[in-house]
Amino acid sequence: MFNASRFVMGGFVLFAASAMGADRMDSLLRVWRDEGRGFEERLNALNEGYRAFHAVHPDTFFVELERLQRMAEEADRPLIWAESLLRKGGLLNYQGQNQAALLAYAEAEAPLIQLGDSLRLGTLAANRGNVHAAMGDYILALEQFSNALRCYEAVGHVPGQHTTRMALGSMFMLLNDDTRALSYYEALEPELRERPESEYQLGLLYTNLGWCHRELGELELAQRFLELGLASHRKFQSGFHEAKCLANLARVHLDAGEWSQAESRALESIALYQQLGAERSGFETEVLLVEVELRAGRPQSALDLGKPLLPKLTEPSPLQTLYKALYDAHKALGQNASALYMLEQHQAFRDSVLALKNSHIVARVAYEKDVEHQLHVVRMEGRREQDRLRIQQLRLVLGLVIGFGAAISLLIAYFVRFRADQRLRRKALLHEIDSLKSALKQADLANPEAGGLDREQIEHRLGRTLNPTDWKVLNILLEDPTVTNAVIAERAFMSVDGIGSSLRRMYQYFEVTETKYKKIALLRAAMTLSASDSGEGAGFQSA
Repeated sequence: MFNASRFVMGGFVLFAASAMGADRMDSLLRVWRDEGRGFEERLNALNEGYRAFHAVHPDTFFVELERLQRMAEEADRPLIWAESLLRKGGLLNYQGQNQAALLAYAEAEAPLIQLGDSLRLGTLAANRGNVHAAMGDYILALEQFSNALRCYEAVGHVPGQHTTRMALGSMFMLLNDDTRALSYYEALEPELRERPESEYQLGLLYTNLGWCHRELGELELAQRFLELGLASHRKFQSGFHEAKCLANLARVHLDAGEWSQAESRALESIALYQQLGAERSGFETEVLLVEVELRAGRPQSALDLGKPLLPKLTEPSPLQTLYKALYDAHKALGQNASALYMLEQHQAFRDSVLALKNSHIVARVAYEKDVEHQLHVVRMEGRREQDRLRIQQLRLVLGLVIGFGAAISLLIAYFVRFRADQRLRRKALLHEIDSLKSALKQADLANPEAGGLDREQIEHRLGRTLNPTDWKVLNILLEDPTVTNAVIAERAFMSVDGIGSSLRRMYQYFEVTETKYKKIALLRAAMTLSASDSGEGAGFQSA
């Protein structure tokens, strides 16, 4: 079963009151109980008082939390109602009232789910994990801590993630896998040291690291970390955690043969547990005093301290330790019959502890198998997601290829159609020019060489005189409308640039708008003007 004195599982932040703080607590409680004040003012006073003093006055604040629960129900404030139950469950948990704590958490769960409050649901799951760990239900505890971690990750609550990961490490310590627990703690330590606001959690981690090193037989490291943890708990006045850390230090000193230091730390722990109302944890720590007396060579004192503890202890592990100490004490005093009885009881409880350790191994293996299964499921889901993305990408690529192919096909069809249209346009222009040539010949039957351009008529219709170069270019085009600029330049004994300038000038004169076959269009316009006796201008517009 869970030994509350061994290490810290996380949970509520607990503060112990100083002597100077007693008046402050009374003042805050008076404000809280003053019905003439506003609800929010009263609630703030209770919250401040709870955070500062509930560790040393748990019974007082348990009553006040019940009052808060009734007020929240009457005022229809479900969140405050659930919060009061969470805090009550925390107090019950620390006092070892496990079933009562679980009932309080069960009541708080429904409104938190309805409100979708992932942060408090994470706290609820983490606290449930603490209770199940205390009850020895380690698989349930692991499930709850895993749920808590998911809730904290969903809302990005880093302190909650740290506490829960530390609790998961502590679960492996409970399952006697100290090496794995140590790996959890050592991975968490640098993260906490880098966050000043995590100083309190760092103290809890040091306490856990200390016990883990003790379990591994590294007593110097164990003492160093436990001393660091103790300093932190005292700084934050965290009563329950201070008591646990003191008990752990007593055990380390006992292992090192330092009887007086072990006795001193154990007595401090017992006194603090009694002050906090956690008597069962105090009784388990008293077993340490029995061992101290025995190892210090005081067997009768060990018997006097140990026998009254027998009816007070319920867990197999401390009972096994106590019976072994009582056996050694009776044997040292020569009380063989009593020693034999104690040995028989020790062996009976040792069998129970061994059975418990075996169950821990089974639980650990079951958890590892479950984790392995979950990892397999995650991997399979990852593969399915990769396959889905791959298919989606293939569909996208195929769609792009088909789309690109369709676009290319349309572009090719457009160019083919465009070129066909251009060829038809050229053919139509050349046909029109042939028709105009025939018309010019028929206009002057007396002149068999008719069909030439009428310069006077053209210039009249243009309203300007053509220079010799322009006239020469027009007549060369009349011979062959498809001739190139280079051929025109050769026939006119001019440069290609000069021919280009002449053509551009005439395109403007004749208002040629054709873009593809400008020279053919120019000749058509000239022939049209040459053949016209009247008209509305010289402009040639493409069809």
